[in-house]
Amino acid sequence: MKKILALIAAFAMAAMLLCIPAFAAADAGVTDKDFTIKEYIFEKDTKDLTYFCVLTNNSKKNIKTKVDISVKDASGKELKADSITFNTLAPGDTAFQLRSISAEGYKKVDSKRTYSEEKRDEPVLKDIKLETVDLKDHVVVTLENNSEYCFSDMSLAAIFLDKQDKVVAYDNISVQDINTYFNPGQKLSLQLNSKEKYDKVVVATTAPGFLKKPEKIDQPLTKIDPEKIELKQIYTQDKFGNAELYYTVTNKNDDPAIVNINAVAYDKDGKIIASADSYYNSGTKYNFYAIGKDKPQLSCLIFNNVKSEDIDKIDYQIEAHGFTEKYKYVSIENDFEYNCAPDGKNLKGKATNKSKDADLSGSLYVFFVDKDGKLLEKDSSTIGSKSLSLKAGETKEFDISLPRADYDHYDIYYRVSGKVK
Repeated sequence: MKKILALIAAFAMAAMLLCIPAFAAADAGVTDKDFTIKEYIFEKDTKDLTYFCVLTNNSKKNIKTKVDISVKDASGKELKADSITFNTLAPGDTAFQLRSISAEGYKKVDSKRTYSEEKRDEPVLKDIKLETVDLKDHVVVTLENNSEYCFSDMSLAAIFLDKQDKVVAYDNISVQDINTYFNPGQKLSLQLNSKEKYDKVVVATTAPGFLKKPEKIDQPLTKIDPEKIELKQIYTQDKFGNAELYYTVTNKNDDPAIVNINAVAYDKDGKIIASADSYYNSGTKYNFYAIGKDKPQLSCLIFNNVKSEDIDKIDYQIEAHGFTEKYKYVSIENDFEYNCAPDGKNLKGKATNKSKDADLSGSLYVFFVDKDGKLLEKDSSTIGSKSLSLKAGETKEFDISLPRADYDHYDIYYRVSGKVK
């Protein structure tokens, strides 16, 4: 699903849809009349804006589009020029592009499109099934790739609007698996959030950067069965209005695996209320680059804008691959050891990488629990603070603050992976 992070932004400030004059060249024998064109401006302040263009190709040709953007002041003087390019849109395809621009004192934005025909027969967006559930402070979008192609460089956006079609917030995210592709038959549920109240939402994807048959991309060096990846929920907590669910992930395959978890949460009436992904969690990523056989590691799913008590059922999709030449990590759990003990106000210890040829990166997570097994507090320590790694044979100290609340015991879990130098 995922190695390129998209910018995720939802500003809590007023925004407005500006009047954007439309002009277009007719290089491909098509004009603006052959497209449905929707343009939006999100205004962060008097200097920063984000321009959106949503295009639907109503022609009978495969078209690539360049949009030239001109940001101007009240007198019509150009303050900043920029451009965006749409990858090929087949007949009937709809896609978006955006550009964030800084221009102090801007008052309006003009745009001009140039079209060129692309000679290609491959299916594009028509083979991606897209379903949206609007939950009034977020949307859950489920995408399914029904084509024979691996898509790459593809993003998803939600543009949140008020009754006057003014943009109040937006959110966008990349659509990809662990190895940066959206694969044939793959289904992915992603949540896009708004911090502002809105009346309607526009949801669209970008056109993919390229299409490749599965046999044309880097092949895993080992075969991994996702059915042999086991999840066990260990703790739940509600924090900042979100439900955080922690799991151990155990690989029962003989070879190390790259693992990611995508999930959809339902309420007691069977309705979708949220989705989560171990790669797209805010801040910390809880997917795995290398998890060895029978060595449980920690993962987390954060369901934004819902409480854990509202979740009645969760459907999981586990993505698991072997390594390719490009992503060639090693399982290092057997070479990783740590010890720690309370010392004053901190839990202090040492972590050691006993490997002779692989650097290690990862974190330790400590869960402080009361006598009833309820999670009181969680803390973590990055292994190798600044470098995020332990070199082969290296030992480093770490410390974690003890909670103020009385706890009965603490449990320690880790996420580590190694890469041969």
